[in-house]
Amino acid sequence: MKPGRKRRFLSFGPVCILPEYQKKGYGKKLMEYSFEKATALGYDVIVIFGHPGNYVGVGFKSCKKYNDPFLINNLISSFLITYLRV
Repeated sequence: MKPGRKRRFLSFGPVCILPEYQKKGYGKKLMEYSFEKATALGYDVIVIFGHPGNYVGVGFKSCKKYNDPFLINNLISSFLITYLRV
């Protein structure tokens, strides 16, 4: 991300799947659909709070992994983020 560029952030979650439907790809499909809709609505970034193990498989990383002063200064490390547009 270029410093100083305004970004539109979206936050939602955590995403919950009933136990009998877990490990069948439904969570991943919901996240992929959410990424498509968020991009279509003009969002640049999704920030979600949750257990990293549930979200890293669809592209989320800890906010601290990005060398972005806004994220480091304003979001705690347990927030996960994915960029939809760079």
